[in-house]
Amino acid sequence: MGDGDARALIFICERPGVRAADIAAYLGITAAGATALIDRLVERGVATRDYDPDDRRVIRINPAIDLSDAPWSSLCRFDDDFDDAVALRDVARIEELSTLLDDLTAAVTSR
Repeated sequence: MGDGDARALIFICERPGVRAADIAAYLGITAAGATALIDRLVERGVATRDYDPDDRRVIRINPAIDLSDAPWSSLCRFDDDFDDAVALRDVARIEELSTLLDDLTAAVTSR
């Protein structure tokens, strides 16, 4: 499972009943990209498409798995470990690193 799919799955698990447009906005992808991503998640059996009970024109995306169960629990473990590590660092050093990464990204994308 790719990073985008994993991030979407975590988003869906944290917000059951989310709409595809919300997933697209969260990930910064197009509606078509979100549809393809959701198709993959549904095909893998980790998410479902369900009609909204109040408006059958609306499709809600729901998790079909529990993130606390193995192997899915490993999806959040890295994020949690990363957040813990960042919390222990000096804010000024984090800002320096962020600026460096932005500069490197700009240099690479300007080629």
